Amino acid sequence: MIEIKRNFYLVNIKDTWFYFENRISNLFTLRSYSFIKNVNRKNNTLCVKYNSHTIELSLEKKQEEITKQFSSNIKNEVKRAQKYNFLCDFENNTEEFISIYNDFAKLKNLYPANKKTIEYLGDSFKTTFVLLNNEIIAAHSYIIDRHLGIVRLYQSCSKRLDSNFNKEVTGIANKLLTIEDIFYFKGNGFKTYDFGGYAYNTQNESLKGINQFKMQFGGKITTCVNYNTLGYHILKKISEKIDFRYK
Repeated sequence: MIEIKRNFYLVNIKDTWFYFENRISNLFTLRSYSFIKNVNRKNNTLCVKYNSHTIELSLEKKQEEITKQFSSNIKNEVKRAQKYNFLCDFENNTEEFISIYNDFAKLKNLYPANKKTIEYLGDSFKTTFVLLNNEIIAAHSYIIDRHLGIVRLYQSCSKRLDSNFNKEVTGIANKLLTIEDIFYFKGNGFKTYDFGGYAYNTQNESLKGINQFKMQFGGKITTCVNYNTLGYHILKKISEKIDFRYK
């Protein structure tokens, strides 16, 4: 179970990942329960239930079996990566990640990384980077639950929108970092690598491209059960109507 405190416009929200607790206080609080693993048919008594989707890759297989699941494109990109002097870095560096991600988010009209939320997560927040010539060109962040053995991609960014960088090279680097992340977490005893969402039945071409990228690593589309308290459900519905970043 992971608990996240975050700002939602002018109010504070508590978000619990992977675990749901049906409590009376849910009638009066603003909170969400995301990607629930302790699913029970009675869980939706006091909250609004909705489903989302993600792609999960089992890390309990042998490394060779995981590699066999990769698409031919991914395997070819890994071979191409060998001619570059890429370096993957798994040391946590939240300050560096926030700086890089927020530059990327500004160009993509995404919400920026929230430093207070990340600090609240503590050691449940993990960053990874890929460098070329000592410069970071792609970075990932994860929320990790050591008890359940789940690692879920939280945020991802790269220098592909920066005119000073070659888009093809940054694309190869991002694929390489994803693979190295998968085996890094496998080597550290995690059981499931979660790609951080799947846009089910989307008509958005950009989201279709992201879906296709994630599916190339051999994971399976999985339905996630989520709950919002009624108060948060209403606020979220209103925000989806007025905030362009939900479009």
